[in-house]
Amino acid sequence: MPAPAAAQPVARAEAVRIASETEEMRGERGPRTYLRARHEPRGRWVVSMYVSPSGQELAQVHVDDRTGRVLEAWTGVQARWPMARGYPGAFGRAVNRPWIWIGLSVLFALPFLRGPPRMLHLDVAVLLAFGLSYAAFNAADIDLSVPTVYPLLAYLLARMLWVGFRGLGTRLRPSAPVAVLAAWAVALPLAAARTFRWE
Repeated sequence: MPAPAAAQPVARAEAVRIASETEEMRGERGPRTYLRARHEPRGRWVVSMYVSPSGQELAQVHVDDRTGRVLEAWTGVQARWPMARGYPGAFGRAVNRPWIWIGLSVLFALPFLRGPPRMLHLDVAVLLAFGLSYAAFNAADIDLSVPTVYPLLAYLLARMLWVGFRGLGTRLRPSAPVAVLAAWAVALPLAAARTFRWE
């Protein structure tokens, strides 16, 4: 027979009590809310607050099962969607490293940098600005990530309508030297592959 599992230093009821006293849980508590707790093998209790009758999760708190320390506390969409919590490597892994992300952005913008200022340069800047919203998302700052993307989408919609009805005008032609673009295209994937190997 397998040996019985060792008792947890922090019992379920104690974990629920600790979680219920957090600011996140108190802020979501209502007349129809209730708590459920489950234990995870990685050494923590996960206490969730739901609302009836929908059963929607309002808040989630992770409690260390040995010390009783609160490890994580989430509300709203971040309680229901772990990928919105900014966990390292949840999206893109090594590609999210700043030096790789900035390098790819430079590689994208480089062919359009020559010539006098024109609408094309604003278009490129707007496309690159999506990276700011993405960075906020990776930092679990949903309140910043979501609103900042709407003006960019509105601009792109307006530009597509303008181009569709009025025409583009002069054609887009990359003006950076081919050797420079080729060097970037080879160096960045090799650097990213090396970084992936060490993660």
